[in-house]
Amino acid sequence: MAYQSQCNSQMNTNHSLKPPVDSLLGKVVCKNYLIVSKINEGSFGKVYKAIHQIKQDYYAVKIEAQEHRQKKGETLRLEAEILKKLNGERGIPRLYYYIEDSTQRVLVETLLGRNLDELYSLCNHKFSLKTVLLFMDQAISRLEYLHSQGYIHRDIKPENFMIGIPPNENLIYLIDFGLNAPIYDSQKRLLPKLKGQPLVGTARFTPICSHQGYSQSRASDLESLGYLAIFFLKGSLPWMKVEAQTKEERFYLIGQKKMRETPMSLCVGLPREFEGYFNYIFNVSHDTEPSYGYLRKLLKGLMHRMQYNDNVFDWQEIIKKEEESKKGSNKKIKLNAQTQQFKPIESEDEQDSPKVAMMQSKDSKKSSSNFLKRSITDQLNFQKQQSINQRNNIELLISQNELLNLRLKKNLKILASEL
Repeated sequence: MAYQSQCNSQMNTNHSLKPPVDSLLGKVVCKNYLIVSKINEGSFGKVYKAIHQIKQDYYAVKIEAQEHRQKKGETLRLEAEILKKLNGERGIPRLYYYIEDSTQRVLVETLLGRNLDELYSLCNHKFSLKTVLLFMDQAISRLEYLHSQGYIHRDIKPENFMIGIPPNENLIYLIDFGLNAPIYDSQKRLLPKLKGQPLVGTARFTPICSHQGYSQSRASDLESLGYLAIFFLKGSLPWMKVEAQTKEERFYLIGQKKMRETPMSLCVGLPREFEGYFNYIFNVSHDTEPSYGYLRKLLKGLMHRMQYNDNVFDWQEIIKKEEESKKGSNKKIKLNAQTQQFKPIESEDEQDSPKVAMMQSKDSKKSSSNFLKRSITDQLNFQKQQSINQRNNIELLISQNELLNLRLKKNLKILASEL
């Protein structure tokens, strides 16, 4: 408390204090990736948005904190190994670069859009049945592919599903493979069900077997996915309000509550297909491969019954409006030489200043002297079509006195002869 009071005192007496600047912003990592902004930060480290200096494409850069490595080991290295093996399959981020030294680990992968936790908030903490069914169809396929490559995810939660950047807002990505576990040993034999294992993942969505101390299976991922679907549809799960004195006690009580729930009680108020989903999953043994096709068919049957014929998620219309708003604020003014008027076009550069565009737009309606000023500037022969910015710079350099001189007939004739 004394330290906090001291800090508050310093803040009150020194208004010039600024938040620390991230030292990585503006730096180049992995040879060509220029860090432009921070996307996220957590106990694992930081995630940045970067641009490839040659390709001019954007990527996500994960940098693992040294403290995280000391506490939790090989998380980012494991993720890099798995991403390399998954090879950028549909709905899986592609690995572009990975490097490590004694102080840090850096991973470069596909830049994605928002995660489902953010989208859930964007949609006022409510997803429609159609959106949940569309999500489940893709999520089951992502898990099927991950399992086919020999891994269990073990951390199914809203934050670990993301959408693509526009225009791929309807493509679901599975991310964050740092807690994955192998299904087979080095001899391609199925690993047995083990007892005495720690709880792995997010307690809210963790499968029952993990609460019981058993290792997770392929069906465990699908069980967690089912809990996620219930959460999206109802806004809560029966065990979310469990209170306890310690984290361990809370995990235990959550597990007890999960085991008391039946598919019927868990899915009350929902279409019968969800109860059928859990009835199936709870009867898949540890060493049995789930029928992903059966689960997809079950939920697609519900989509057909509800006559959901398009592939549009709840968030797409909201994001579309956001993008249109961005485009509207990123207009720039283009000079039309034939009519001597400025023509607004869509900006190809998101960083174009809308303030400049607004000032230029007003100029097009000014007096005839300003019109003459633009007309003369247009006649200057600078390699045919100079950029709009170059024209604007030229205009700013022409003073009022120069303009009066240029308006003289003699100078106009000289200029015409030079063209």
